[in-house]
Amino acid sequence: MKLTKEQWRQRQLTAAAYHEAGHAVARCVLLGRSTAVTINPDGSGLSHGTGASFDLYREPDVVWAHLVMTDAGFAAEYKKTRVLTGGGREDWAWIDDILSRDPYLPEAVVTSACRWARRYGDGLDKSIRYAVEQAARRFVRAHWATIVRVADALVEHHALTAEQVQDALEDREPRLLRGTT
Repeated sequence: MKLTKEQWRQRQLTAAAYHEAGHAVARCVLLGRSTAVTINPDGSGLSHGTGASFDLYREPDVVWAHLVMTDAGFAAEYKKTRVLTGGGREDWAWIDDILSRDPYLPEAVVTSACRWARRYGDGLDKSIRYAVEQAARRFVRAHWATIVRVADALVEHHALTAEQVQDALEDREPRLLRGTT
């Protein structure tokens, strides 16, 4: 089936909305940090939150949360569309950057990744990346209803403030959107 230009545009916006909603919900839940989120007419998007006041590479649980949050965009986009649009190159670069700094990871993650690497002959980085992908998929499944609320609001409004994302997390209609057309 050939898509019209408008159908293609809507598909790109939906994919971007779910991708960014995955990041936003994961950032709020895993890191306890507020985040605003935007999607653009070209299908690109941005989830931007408060700055970090910690040493990212020395706190294992924070490193792990960042890795899972970064991959949650892909996991949410794929769960909704069953395809990846090719966006999110910055996400892959961020994951590679974190892993290249030889961060402290939770011991259970490293142990599991080492078992996987020995069993399947993969390198440790590839095994850690696989562990991140699996954790992101589990996170998205567990928080799917919230991701859908954020994504639906994004498709409709193209931008949500941190407060509006928080409303969606709490299963409320995003403030400032109530009663607006």
